[in-house]
Amino acid sequence: MRALHHELHFAESTELEFRWEKDIDGANFELEIPPWRVSQPTPQTISVKVYDATSISASRLMVIGGQFSPRDMELLEQIGRSPQEGVDLPLRDTPIGGKDNPIVSAVERVDVGENTVRYRPLGNSRNWVIGETSVPISQLADPYPERLILLVESAD
Repeated sequence: MRALHHELHFAESTELEFRWEKDIDGANFELEIPPWRVSQPTPQTISVKVYDATSISASRLMVIGGQFSPRDMELLEQIGRSPQEGVDLPLRDTPIGGKDNPIVSAVERVDVGENTVRYRPLGNSRNWVIGETSVPISQLADPYPERLILLVESAD
């Protein structure tokens, strides 16, 4: 799968989440983010980069700083993260910002629909920095990746 890059537009907010979305080939690419992880003012547009992380085990995606293969390290470097940084994936303590503090989240495939594949963040739901996300099938290689890494930052 090629790395994807899309700009999603603010759709709505509730007490529990903010949602951005974009129609791609008739399917909705959507991303939900909890309010505590959204900067103020709320970005009207966010940049979302998506990387296939199927080659990295779910347990190794939980924490940067473990044992990574050269291929794993190459993927992490593509998204601007280095295992030597010793930071957790996902980043938990800063709102959406510029290139200095993007949201980085590892997600796993949970459902394949007619037009989208649904992914759920790894780990305990209390620690999620994004909610479940739907990625249009047209944007994914077949077979659909088991795991993805999402890099999210404000595009405003």
